[in-house]
Amino acid sequence: MKSESKTGLFFWWQASINSYAQIFFSKDELLGIACLLITFFNPLSGLLGLLGIVFGNLLSFLFISDKQEIQNGYWGFNHLMISLFLSFPYQFNFPFVLLFLSANLLCFAMTFWIKNWAAKWGMPYLSLPFIICAYIVMLAASSFPNISYSEKGIYAANELLRESVNPVVYFDEEILKFHLPNFIVEYLRTIAGVFFNSHLVAGLIISIALFIYSRISFVFSFLAFSFAWFMFQVYGLDTNLLSQHLLGANFIFYALSFATFFLIPGWLPMLWVMCFFPVLMLISIFLTKFLISFQLFSLTLPFVISVFISLSIMRFIKPIKGFKWVPFQYFSPEKNLYLNSILSPIQEQLSRIQLSLPFYGHWMVSQGHNGGITHLGPWSKALDFVLLDDEMKTYNDPGLKPEDYYCFSKPVLSPANGYVVMLTNDIEDNIIGKSNTKENWGNSMVIQHGGGLYTQLSHLKKGSAQVMIGDYVQKGHIVALCGSSGRSPEPHLHFQVQYFPKIGSQTIDYPFGIFVENTFNKKELIENGTPKEGKTISNLIIDEDLSEAFSFSPGTSLRYEDKNKIVWEWNVLTTAYNEMYLWCNKTMSAAYFVNDGNILRFTTFDGDKKSLLYYFFLAHYKILFSTESGLCVKENISPMLFNVTYFKWVIDIFAPFINVKGAEFVSENSIEEYHKEVNNKCDYYLFGIKLFSFSAKSVIKKEQITEWNYCSKKQRISGQLSS
Repeated sequence: MKSESKTGLFFWWQASINSYAQIFFSKDELLGIACLLITFFNPLSGLLGLLGIVFGNLLSFLFISDKQEIQNGYWGFNHLMISLFLSFPYQFNFPFVLLFLSANLLCFAMTFWIKNWAAKWGMPYLSLPFIICAYIVMLAASSFPNISYSEKGIYAANELLRESVNPVVYFDEEILKFHLPNFIVEYLRTIAGVFFNSHLVAGLIISIALFIYSRISFVFSFLAFSFAWFMFQVYGLDTNLLSQHLLGANFIFYALSFATFFLIPGWLPMLWVMCFFPVLMLISIFLTKFLISFQLFSLTLPFVISVFISLSIMRFIKPIKGFKWVPFQYFSPEKNLYLNSILSPIQEQLSRIQLSLPFYGHWMVSQGHNGGITHLGPWSKALDFVLLDDEMKTYNDPGLKPEDYYCFSKPVLSPANGYVVMLTNDIEDNIIGKSNTKENWGNSMVIQHGGGLYTQLSHLKKGSAQVMIGDYVQKGHIVALCGSSGRSPEPHLHFQVQYFPKIGSQTIDYPFGIFVENTFNKKELIENGTPKEGKTISNLIIDEDLSEAFSFSPGTSLRYEDKNKIVWEWNVLTTAYNEMYLWCNKTMSAAYFVNDGNILRFTTFDGDKKSLLYYFFLAHYKILFSTESGLCVKENISPMLFNVTYFKWVIDIFAPFINVKGAEFVSENSIEEYHKEVNNKCDYYLFGIKLFSFSAKSVIKKEQITEWNYCSKKQRISGQLSS
């Protein structure tokens, strides 16, 4: 999330290492270093690959304005591939040096052109620059007498080395002593073959690094290869071909790109991949047969074509549940999956207009959605509200006139900010038991809230409107009084949401942002929901001390002293995407959060998971600004946010295929006149086994978090407000 694009030594290091890691759609440093290492199993190949990256990045730095793209490795990985490719078939001499430089110049030009061409169609350029460059160079080089082909060839070199004392060959032989199944051996060779290397130890190193970087990527790559190997067996093809000339890599790359990079990882995207593999195989075999007549290899062209076809289909078919584009690329399948599960519901909720209940106090839903009296057909998604006493009556005896009813003349509030666009205010209120069906909606008001959303308030009291058409109203402001006009045999408030400004328009199902449901002295917080018939509900009452204490305004800072008397300062900052976060400069850590005025939600954490900020993040994962003691707010904490590596790895393997719940976090306020506390607890279960739990408490005084603590079985962390 937080990135640096300064052009120092760190910039060039990241630009180089990321160029290696981008082969697997990653920016992981360990994976990049592993890829760099195995290219040097052949020193000349490794050196040329590194020089190609440096050459490409330097050219990009001179001509490309977006330095972040260079740092991400976008401009280096195609140079790596073409440089590695050229290092094997040709003998090293001065003409080859010129060919190498010319090929990298061509690769830069092709990357620039193809990148912009693909962007017009909303497509990635992938390894297409490398493929075209490889074809151009191979065909052209065949006409250069001074460019000599190596007698070893691309993979024959490994057979010669097998008879030598090269330590890499020794490790290969040691691996073969384990008598691994043939498809595992071929998988390792195929992974190594991505870098034009067929050593088993190279494939093993990359596989381990890939697993450490992403369990999802490793599992998907292994599944993809296994299915490709199975199809080769079914068709009677030689499975050894999979590890040659990047043929098997096409299947792995397709699975990683489509099912983990472009789409949120899941069993449906992977099922799509498996179903598309027969098509990918046909494309691969066709291109192999077709291009061999030109003495060319298919390389990764089948993968590129398959991705283009798949992405085009996905863009034009109707949305399918289970197929979701990655909204923001974190270059980690786990982050793409887990952060989407965290952020998508929050973003979806915040993207909606946050409606509040249009009244003060506790009202009952006398008729809900699809009510059996009047909420039928196009008008089924409406709500009727009344006030009740302890005996569940709506009126004070004798109940013969509107004034006897508790809700009559009570204030009606605007559910959100907006403009009054329709208003009737002169219809008489009915005698109890009578209805005015000619003027069905009675005195009504329609408020436009933006984004094509309107709310309608009906059966208002005659002459009670506090506003006029065209007036701007704010959320929670009194706009009228509850009445009994129109089709209303007794006083009540009718509420509906609609897409049109006309009174009586068709209703839509649209949730309230947050409200409290009261049942038998038990209170339950409802977020992003619709009140149910028969339920007594009320708006959330905000505690100003809590709201201010957790406001975390940009430009401010928090200072806390830990138990070792060390003072930690956290600054409140925002990203270019308007994400707010607490930043600890000492540990280079960031805790991201969202504050909607009712609830503070921490979303994710980047950085040191042993820092004080990390425990503050966990201790305050979700805080409700309520004045009511005992009202709980709950949330699931994603597994990726916990510092439990090995258990998390198990979860990562299964997460795309099954719904693995995170830890349940529960927050409850204790509000007294002179003392306010927030008490939180969290229990984390995996497959019914309790892995760990923690509790936390924060004390709020004078609109500040004066002290807080985090307690688990193994540790106790605390912070004291420091001036």
